[in-house]
Amino acid sequence: MNDQAAPPNGGAWVRRLLDTSPSGAVITDRDGLTLFRNARFNELMRIPAEITDPIDVRRFIFDRPDQLRLRGLLADGSYDKSEFRFRAFDGSAVWTILTMDRVSYGGQEAILSWLFDITERKGVEDALRQSQARLDLAISGTNSAVWEADLGSGNRWWSPQFFRMLGYRDETEPERPKEVWEDSLHLRSIGIGC
Repeated sequence: MNDQAAPPNGGAWVRRLLDTSPSGAVITDRDGLTLFRNARFNELMRIPAEITDPIDVRRFIFDRPDQLRLRGLLADGSYDKSEFRFRAFDGSAVWTILTMDRVSYGGQEAILSWLFDITERKGVEDALRQSQARLDLAISGTNSAVWEADLGSGNRWWSPQFFRMLGYRDETEPERPKEVWEDSLHLRSIGIGC
């Protein structure tokens, strides 16, 4: 429970802060019923404008494992900046960075939650993973020894087939892959210094 002194003028400044936040903010009672939700929370959870009554926020929990995880977090009293997936009012997935803390609101124990939307970022990460999987499949399907070198940073990458071609078994790289890579390519003979 946050033991801060009550703000002056009945906490109106806190409400203004929550109302104007670019992050979703919701205050719930111990049973999960909303006592307050800002416009950004309503937008994130795609709550129709005509719904103004308290909502049981447990309806937004995506699935049973998430429900158990959230229950455990609430038992601890606070939760700071971790990725959490919710199911919006329309059924779509919403990924957030979630922060929660116990507070006093209207004279009762409550939970203040901040939700920062990362749904777009998660979509990009997923697309990148899928693209990487397709690239890996294409490279392994060609049985080609593929490598890449960033001469500026010195970073190097090679496909598993590169070392197989040199006689190493699958999933086994030499102890000093960089040196094996450099020796096998004779980079100096093509004007690339390592």
